[in-house]
Amino acid sequence: MIIYGDTSALAKLVIEEQGTPEMLSAANNAEVLASVAIAYVELRAAVAAALRDGRLPSVQRDTKILYLERLWQSMSEIAIDGPLLRHAGDLAESMRLRSYDAVHLAALLKYGGPGEVIFACWDANLRRAAAELGYSLIPS
Repeated sequence: MIIYGDTSALAKLVIEEQGTPEMLSAANNAEVLASVAIAYVELRAAVAAALRDGRLPSVQRDTKILYLERLWQSMSEIAIDGPLLRHAGDLAESMRLRSYDAVHLAALLKYGGPGEVIFACWDANLRRAAAELGYSLIPS
């Protein structure tokens, strides 16, 4: 099974929150876990936000960052280039998506089509757009 995870899904692998057990199970059963390069920055920002608002104790910062780094090294990273960004711009308009959500959808489409890749995502608008394109979703 090949899974593309957006940041809402990947964050569940680093920060314990609703959906973490389901995402951990999916990731453990995946042959490949992929995401677009910008997700690294989004994940670091998610950890920083969790530390700031007390969802993660400050003593866990280094452990979580180390885990995030190991997770990222194990992933298939999709590079951001001009054509991907232009496609994302088209998707933002046609699918009514926010900017980085459109980048995730463009990267998903670049990585593989429906039936080849399962899309892990907890964002309602991005899930809707991927479902409209025929992708199977986690959570189902």
